[in-house]
Amino acid sequence: MAGLWRNDSETPEGKYPIVLRRDGAVVTKPYFVLLDCDPGFVDAMTAYADKHKELGSDPAFVQQIYDWVNDVINDTNAGDITPGDPDAPRHRTDDPVVIAWARSVHSKSA
Repeated sequence: MAGLWRNDSETPEGKYPIVLRRDGAVVTKPYFVLLDCDPGFVDAMTAYADKHKELGSDPAFVQQIYDWVNDVINDTNAGDITPGDPDAPRHRTDDPVVIAWARSVHSKSA
């Protein structure tokens, strides 16, 4: 598998087929999940914070993004700090129930 999972006919729902809001609602708009162990995290989130700073977003929100980036840089983040490999081949077996649910939810939003 090369490229984005959403562009593969076998995995059109993407690598992370379900993203839930805190109330349990499924996010059906396009999304991109970025784990803080991803080697692109620091650069991507720094650019994200910079853009929100430029847009005049809440300074506390912007600072918290920069703080998270610094935690990752300094390996003080409580999360998984093992480097991720987003370009690696599949290494987990899909749960058919989860995939069926994801496809049914996302097909309703199309």
